[in-house]
Amino acid sequence: MQILGLCIDRPFLRLAFLEKKGKLVEIRSIKTIQFNSTDDVKQFYMSASSANTATVVPALIRHLDFKISSIPQIEQGLPFQIESLTHLLAEEICYTSQIVPDKKGAKATVYFIPKSTLNSHLEAWKTFSIEPDFVTAQAQAMISFANFRSPNLKSAFLVHLGSQEWTCVWMENGVIERSFSIPMGMESLLSALWEDRKKVLFQKEIEGVAKQIDLLELKPLFNPQLSQQLETQKQALANVLFSFQQIAGVRPIFFTGRLQTFGRLPEYLTGALPALPIHIPQIPISPEEYQNALALGAGLELAADRRDPIQFLKGEFIPRKAWRRVGAWSISLIVISMALSMLLFELGRTEFHKTKSIMADSLKELIDSKVAKNAFSKGLDHGIDHTLDLIEKNDKEAPYLLTVPTVSEFLSWLSSHPILSSFEAAGDPLEIVNVRYQLVSFPKIGAMKDPYTAKVELEFRIKSPMNARKFHETLLAGDELIDLGTEITWESLADSYRTSFTLVQRIPHVP
Repeated sequence: MQILGLCIDRPFLRLAFLEKKGKLVEIRSIKTIQFNSTDDVKQFYMSASSANTATVVPALIRHLDFKISSIPQIEQGLPFQIESLTHLLAEEICYTSQIVPDKKGAKATVYFIPKSTLNSHLEAWKTFSIEPDFVTAQAQAMISFANFRSPNLKSAFLVHLGSQEWTCVWMENGVIERSFSIPMGMESLLSALWEDRKKVLFQKEIEGVAKQIDLLELKPLFNPQLSQQLETQKQALANVLFSFQQIAGVRPIFFTGRLQTFGRLPEYLTGALPALPIHIPQIPISPEEYQNALALGAGLELAADRRDPIQFLKGEFIPRKAWRRVGAWSISLIVISMALSMLLFELGRTEFHKTKSIMADSLKELIDSKVAKNAFSKGLDHGIDHTLDLIEKNDKEAPYLLTVPTVSEFLSWLSSHPILSSFEAAGDPLEIVNVRYQLVSFPKIGAMKDPYTAKVELEFRIKSPMNARKFHETLLAGDELIDLGTEITWESLADSYRTSFTLVQRIPHVP
């Protein structure tokens, strides 16, 4: 599989071409292009037109703890949980998550962005005739790159020095814990240097001069604007890393991004935090890889063999290319299915006749020989049907005793449930909007052995989303009337909630 990782880092575009063979991922080429050079971007993209494209976008990150470990049930309840994490409405955000079960239940790391931000991101790439196949979180791309180039580095503070902003990520045991962005980047430092030197230099010469400046020996008297801007950004970075350090303790710092813009830039930035060492990978990393770490990380995240990759293109944002691939596969499957069906029909017809003969011989042993002779004298099919009718008529089992709770029992259980009583005592009673009790299966003529199966759909209102969450968790944890072996659905409506579940089976009883 060929993968093209892309990142907008104004005034540059970062591109990385990777190839995956089995579980091995190799970097084929890396390129940095001026943002206004659209022809160069298209040329590079056309050379890798068969590749899957991956991009990065800044995202908010939150953690949720669950007392249950069932990943499908957690995924079902996540949309409701996310409502309490942001002021935005659920329909205005796009989210993705990683769920890790543990001894106490499970921990979910949720990444989410406004849909408007994702739309703007996709529109920006349209100007380069690019439709991404995969959009991941910027912080996750940093972790993917760190895991790729330093697999032994499990816990660290990752700092990406971008052109317009710096991104700080606390990685613990290979998983993100926190992320923070500083809205000042390398371009602001170069602008400050230009203010100091614009009387003696052309602006296009500034970047070359910056590379010759050793920041550990910088003279503030001769570079007042640069010194002030450096100190501001250095202090902002120190504050973020110090807040991480207060919780995590001492961790190495892994720098990526435009490290070569100034001489000894990482050493200068960590001067305020001498307890945190700079991580140097055992395998040397080229300056191009450092600069294009986000583009590489996006491609690596796409190539990752994980159940839950951080991918924002879901639902309404699924790329058209994906739908076209699905359509092509569907047509192929239909053609193959028709061919197999014809083959199986011919094979099945012969096998079915053999099976009926064996079945008829077995049935003849269960009934009187005279009756059998009379029944099968009119043909094999008639004999089997007649014999089965006789067996069913002589089935003496009484199937009319209920094996599920009645409506009155369910309503009694609901009205006296402890958690609902606690809500009412707290001044937030649960208001029932609609209750639907349905026997989805039961004994009937021609199917006397069908079991009783009762399903309940409950719609209710409650003021506090937290109380609704508690009620949902109570249902998922199980109760005396709820069958945990079946699906428990949950839906958040405009001004209410709706849930459905199956009632538990028990010994037959008389209502």
